[in-house]
Amino acid sequence: MAQSTHGTAGDFVGAAAPADDATVQPIWCKRAIAREIWDNLPVWFMYISTVGLLHFMVANVPTSEYEKIGHSMASYAATAVFPMFWVLLVYTLRVRDSRRLTAQWGMRRYLIPTAMAAVLPAIYYWYQLVPGFRHELDLPSLVRLFEYMQLTWIALFIVHCAVKQRLAGLAFFFGVGWLYGLVLENGGIMMRYFFEPGYSFYLWKLPAPFATMMGWCLAFYACIWMTEFLIERFPTLRGSAVIAALTTTAIAISWDLQMDPLASLSGVFWKWNDLLPNWFLSVPFVNYVAWFSAFMPFAYIYHHVVMDDWVTPRERNWRVFKQLPNVVVWAGILFFGIMFVAEMGFDGPAYRVLDQFLTHVIPYGT
Repeated sequence: MAQSTHGTAGDFVGAAAPADDATVQPIWCKRAIAREIWDNLPVWFMYISTVGLLHFMVANVPTSEYEKIGHSMASYAATAVFPMFWVLLVYTLRVRDSRRLTAQWGMRRYLIPTAMAAVLPAIYYWYQLVPGFRHELDLPSLVRLFEYMQLTWIALFIVHCAVKQRLAGLAFFFGVGWLYGLVLENGGIMMRYFFEPGYSFYLWKLPAPFATMMGWCLAFYACIWMTEFLIERFPTLRGSAVIAALTTTAIAISWDLQMDPLASLSGVFWKWNDLLPNWFLSVPFVNYVAWFSAFMPFAYIYHHVVMDDWVTPRERNWRVFKQLPNVVVWAGILFFGIMFVAEMGFDGPAYRVLDQFLTHVIPYGT
């Protein structure tokens, strides 16, 4: 049977305590907290990323960048609620199901997700009330900070995946998933939908930075981890690869609703093709269609395979790997099909960018 991405979820802050010891074992000791974070690193990655990006927006991005875009800092800060919804859902379910917290805290255990949520307005209003604590960074420094933070998370996730998922899990998320992410990220740049200049680390002559290519591995791992957690809690999700894939895709898009508005500020982290009109906080609509189109077929194949009770992790890897060409094709069909409907034909911006690419690659006419 394929191993779950996150394994068997134990009680809060560690394995479940015996019933007669539920009120004795300490919950908030450093070792227990460290274990809780490590065991649930993917969801903590989303939480820390959400809080960190919010802090980044209100403390480090120059106010002049918001003025250029024409949107307020508050509008960008509000995007943190999208990924935070999934983090709070996971931790509300964890504290609800914890015997130890129920025995020791009762209803007060729900203060944990409440406190996690309260960090967001606390950070925002702190810098509104005490603006002198803001430390604006120049654009190249913003890119370097993002790149090195991303590389740090990549290293942590590789270790976590190797420990929790063994070699098969590592091969899937940082092998199969990376190959797919390589095609997605470089394909978008080669087709001139967006550009990612100014980074420090690139792989050979590929146009996409190493950090953003590997970012797909982090996204697949975290979003699938959270989906499988929810599948364990909600039996209605079990048995339907379509619903599971939609859940994974919804988590990914919610996360991107915070990431890409920041990344698109004045082309700080990447720049969109000038033909693509802004839709949500300077991010073109094609971006979110691309995320849906990229995640949905990949997540569907993954969940369809692992729902076979007798498939081994190695068989899962091989079966998904064999399907990658089909996944890429279906991602393209979804993307261009949705854009055809959204733009009401072949004359929309997305197809004009495609026409530019095809004209460059396959010149025609004399």
